[in-house]
Amino acid sequence: MKTNKNTITKTLIGLGLIVMIAMPLALNAKEGNEELKKENISKINLPASLKKTGYNEKVKVYYVIDKNGKVTNVAASTENKELKSSVENQFKKLSFPGMTPNIGNIIIINFKVY
Repeated sequence: MKTNKNTITKTLIGLGLIVMIAMPLALNAKEGNEELKKENISKINLPASLKKTGYNEKVKVYYVIDKNGKVTNVAASTENKELKSSVENQFKKLSFPGMTPNIGNIIIINFKVY
């Protein structure tokens, strides 16, 4: 895992799927938020129909949380409609307690299947 002021990158390997997570924008830079973000993002799964060898898609996710840490607004940026819908629906179920509410956040998830 590589860490610096502006980016956190984590690689998850499982079922032939590698997910790269980059979190620019240190808008919510309270201690422990990076670990919370990584833990939550590791729960985002690629839809089964897209788990084919050679699949590679970068998804930029914009989200806002409320004072309770619940995701209130989410928009995934990708041309694949199935992946967009899946990522947005999964994100709506996440919680980021302790993060500053009503601030825009961006996470880039790079799905790669080998």
